[in-house]
Amino acid sequence: MTIVQLEVEGFRNLRGVSLALDPQVNLIYGDNASGKTSLLESIHVLARGRSFKRARSEQLIQRGKRRFVLGARIKVDGHSAWLGMERTAGRTRVRVDGRTAESLSETAWLLPIHAINTESHRLLIGGPRERRSALDWGVFHVEQNYRDRWRRFYQALRQRNAALQAGDSRLARAWEPELVAGAEGVDTSRRVYLETLWPEWHRLMTDWMPELALHWEFHSGWPRNSTLGALLGEARAREIERGHTIYGPHRGDLRFIVEGIDAGQYLSRGQQKLAVIAFWLAQAALTARGGRQRPILLVDDLAAELDVGRRERVLGGLLGMDAQLLLTALTREDLRLISCIPRVFHVEQGSYCKMV
Repeated sequence: MTIVQLEVEGFRNLRGVSLALDPQVNLIYGDNASGKTSLLESIHVLARGRSFKRARSEQLIQRGKRRFVLGARIKVDGHSAWLGMERTAGRTRVRVDGRTAESLSETAWLLPIHAINTESHRLLIGGPRERRSALDWGVFHVEQNYRDRWRRFYQALRQRNAALQAGDSRLARAWEPELVAGAEGVDTSRRVYLETLWPEWHRLMTDWMPELALHWEFHSGWPRNSTLGALLGEARAREIERGHTIYGPHRGDLRFIVEGIDAGQYLSRGQQKLAVIAFWLAQAALTARGGRQRPILLVDDLAAELDVGRRERVLGGLLGMDAQLLLTALTREDLRLISCIPRVFHVEQGSYCKMV
């Protein structure tokens, strides 16, 4: 997948943006608050329906505007597709080649994005939900059936939780076989994915930070020495009091560990960023490996918190991938380590012009 053309109107401070992007490397530079990050954020919203900055939908609409409109021409296996999104304060419309998209997962599949920004370290210091989300998106882009497995589990989970909240033990029990089947499918996919991901991530970490014995521990969301079905039966009375299911993939976590200590507490901010970048690059490599998708990497302000040596290693990893890169920087010199950048754009207060 490659973004050929990007159009943005009324998103944050962006107005009348129309960019013809290079399939390999694109650099967007400009002063702080000029709109560089917003450009990458708009692509993230178009792909996944939400910002990578924890912003609410109404915050993304430009002040004084009623809506924002995003559009992208995507090249897929020699063919092109047009993606469009319109969002008002109370409604979101997504279209693919003129028809209404069945779900946001349709645009997510066409835009296999990985975002690297100043908040990336939150993968280590944030809560389990952030790590589950990162893991699930990674699995989604390499396993075509994962969306159906995930939906099966969460549908059963919602139904069982509703029964628990109503105090209906019999109905909650009736949903348990379906929940267990869905949970085991999700858990198996996550584990297989992580086994494949580990060599890619470990190779980068060994190259970038060989002095650290950094590894991860995956937790399914229930003790692996017990069956999930038995645990649900034993916990049902307590769960009725709480009103929700306490065991399952929705409670899973991927913990990063150094010397037996949580990596978020052990590593410096720069080390945290490097470890997370390695994780995203490993995920992107798996996305590309099957040949079914070409990842799109959104890299915001790489120079922040990385010295020149580490920046050089990361850029080497980025440029060595079969991916479309969109990188932002304060100045062109911040990424002078890239000898040749096919497309360079300058941004100033939401207006873009191509620099030759």
